[in-house]
Amino acid sequence: MRTCLAAALVAAALAGPAAARAPFAGGEGCYWRSYGAAHLAAHPAQQVTTMRLEAWSDPAAAGRQVLRLTVTVRGGAERPAATAYCEATGGGVLACDLEGDAGSFAAGPAPGGAVRLRVGDDGLVFEGARGFVELSGRAGDDRVFLLRPGCP
Repeated sequence: MRTCLAAALVAAALAGPAAARAPFAGGEGCYWRSYGAAHLAAHPAQQVTTMRLEAWSDPAAAGRQVLRLTVTVRGGAERPAATAYCEATGGGVLACDLEGDAGSFAAGPAPGGAVRLRVGDDGLVFEGARGFVELSGRAGDDRVFLLRPGCP
């Protein structure tokens, strides 16, 4: 009996991530996160205060998934955005490159219908009206984000 229960628990744990729905199934969706004061105080090296990732329409995408990534950073009033062109790599994970060689990220399913966004080693660069915002892929607290489904 204990062996059956243990086997069932292991199977459920292994099925959790695999059973998570692939982000942007059907080419639609929007994921968002806003980091509160307590989180930012606990992570002083994190620049990002909000992040939004949504499906975007681009007729020139040639079968690739197109996403729009928008961020707000500490002390920044503007919300720079960038377009990413993505390809499925398996397991529901998308490998995405920002337009204009501005970096890369991977977006994949996470528990609860969320998306786990991991910034590539080359980082991400956003151009805003007041200059550039750069997120390092190798240092600081702006490398992995858990974005929840639905956008305000």
